[in-house]
Amino acid sequence: MKNSAYFAADQGYDKAVYENDMENYFKIVGMLLLFYLFQGLHWWANFELGVHDAWASTYYNLIIFGSALLIIGTMLFLGAKVNRKKLTHEFYTEKISEETQRKAEEQAKAAQKAANEAKMGIQKN
Repeated sequence: MKNSAYFAADQGYDKAVYENDMENYFKIVGMLLLFYLFQGLHWWANFELGVHDAWASTYYNLIIFGSALLIIGTMLFLGAKVNRKKLTHEFYTEKISEETQRKAEEQAKAAQKAANEAKMGIQKN
């Protein structure tokens, strides 16, 4: 069996990643409900804070907004650096591949020329 993205001939195939059974569906739905329960409680607490202490709520929401901007900006900055490195890597990989192919073609031409000359030498004699 040939290795592929979904099926590996060795132990690299992880059933938990590619196949879902009833237990896995319960885990997925459970985590979804837990996430939205947490989010609902957070927004309820945020609303209650806004009702009871508007200034504290304003500071809290500005801090959350600022931290979100900082995290998104950091991700964009680091992502740009990674993309630049990836483009450079792909450029050099392509150039190396082209040079390897060019050398292989030159060697094939030289071998063919030598074979033709050897054949011509045999025919002349």
